[in-house]
Amino acid sequence: MLPRATLAAHLRAAGALLALLLSAADAGAQDPERPAEPAPPPEPAPLPPHPLHRLTYDSTLGLRINPIGIEERLNLFLRRRLSADPSPLWRESSVSVGLTPTLTPSIIRLGPTFEIRPLTILSLSASGYFQSWLKTFKHLQSYPSATAEHSDDDRKAGGEADLDYGTTGAELQLRTQVLAKVGPIVLRGDVNLHRASVDLRDGDRVYYDPRADLLLPNGGWWLVSDTDLVWLTSYGLVAGARFNISNAFLRDRDFAPGEPTEDPNGALMRLGPILAYTFFDEPGAFFNKPTAIVMANWYLAHRYRTGEESSAALPYIALAFRFEGDLYRSD
Repeated sequence: MLPRATLAAHLRAAGALLALLLSAADAGAQDPERPAEPAPPPEPAPLPPHPLHRLTYDSTLGLRINPIGIEERLNLFLRRRLSADPSPLWRESSVSVGLTPTLTPSIIRLGPTFEIRPLTILSLSASGYFQSWLKTFKHLQSYPSATAEHSDDDRKAGGEADLDYGTTGAELQLRTQVLAKVGPIVLRGDVNLHRASVDLRDGDRVYYDPRADLLLPNGGWWLVSDTDLVWLTSYGLVAGARFNISNAFLRDRDFAPGEPTEDPNGALMRLGPILAYTFFDEPGAFFNKPTAIVMANWYLAHRYRTGEESSAALPYIALAFRFEGDLYRSD
């Protein structure tokens, strides 16, 4: 017979071995064919702060139907960093001045922009533009009253009657962009207020702007606002929905003398899906973030595009390609 101390030691060793075997058996019983879980990937290293000074550019080429249009937006900015904190909330904070031309077959806008971004999630800017309206695509067409008919067919007939003409103008644009992010969900608001004075034909008070798809008051204000709710993936895909509301703020003097001053046009509203895919992102590169964008929005409100002239089933469709880059970086 073993001494009591020796027996206790053997029992303790047997118990430890049994516990180890049971633990291994239990782990295998969960899924005998599944390999052990790999260790989670390490967190990506945080991006360094931007250089103190940068010269950046971005370009967006867009095509659309309903209404038909093509546009190139080019932004060239000299940026000064406001914070050296590389955290996501502060990394993009900057103050910038630049040139932001817009080119279409019928309208050219040239002018400067001042932008301040106190946080990555907030951007405020003001732009001033010289407008040049070219006599193409039956633009520009103007009218003596905001009650004038200006549908696609009406403007086509006006062009055939040689009522379109070229002219010039000046435009002010005030813009606010706000971002909010919870996990992979991003909410983005982009609110633009515009005011323009155009050299119209004598007696005319309003004109059709194909970029906004609105009948605008000459010397007055209009709003274009986009709200995006999207899912942001780790592999470059963005998917979600966009809601657009656009409205011209008409005044009594935008109507002919003696006629009712109730706005017959109302606000324009659209809603629908938006998809974007960024092929790669290499911060600081000369050519970066090439992104393809597709969007289909259905009209919720429009004087002509919800069944009055064209079917409400026909969406606004836009295709775009965007890229950006750094031209110069210096501390």
